[in-house]
Amino acid sequence: MPVLLSAVSLVSATIPARADETNEPKQASKPEKKMFFFNGGGPHDFILAMDKHFRTRLMQILSIPSSLARAEVPKMRIATDKPEDALQVYNHLQDPTLGQWKYAGPSSDPSVLALVPDRELALSKATTGAKVKAMALGGIPETRWKDFEKDVLTARQLGVETAEKFGGGDKYEGYIRIQPESKILIVSGSEGYIQMVESVLAAYRANAQTDSNKAVPTKP
Repeated sequence: MPVLLSAVSLVSATIPARADETNEPKQASKPEKKMFFFNGGGPHDFILAMDKHFRTRLMQILSIPSSLARAEVPKMRIATDKPEDALQVYNHLQDPTLGQWKYAGPSSDPSVLALVPDRELALSKATTGAKVKAMALGGIPETRWKDFEKDVLTARQLGVETAEKFGGGDKYEGYIRIQPESKILIVSGSEGYIQMVESVLAAYRANAQTDSNKAVPTKP
């Protein structure tokens, strides 16, 4: 009998214990993050896709200015379980025409969400791609140069307001400098800004020509 017990003990020792027979806890597998996919469209479409995927209600708190409402958001695919990650990817595009998302509250369901123009980025882009152009001030009296500079500022402000209101793509960033000795106007800035200055200069030349014709005495 002692010999039989020893054999049974030996066999039991060689059989590995199963996991369900031990007290060791099982390792829980991490849930896989769902893939958020956006097929492209406007900012409203982007938020609607997020609400559908994350089961949020961001459209109820959404704020988008008219200048950015028609922006073209590219396609996006990201594995995430938080709306914040999709918003961060949008912001990392660094496109001034898309703006930047500002939000507050829990990362899983923000309580405040607004799309705002990224003015610093727009200015940086305009400065990087700025052009320089020289224009003759011939025909415009020196006494009108100050008025010309004021009208350029007024036209620029009107251009900015129009772009923000109707969602235009032009960025009216730049400046002008008058060289008194050579009567040359130096313009530096975005393409839209340079074209705006040219239109103001053309109007001043037309007015100067009209005033010159009036000053010429008619023959009896």
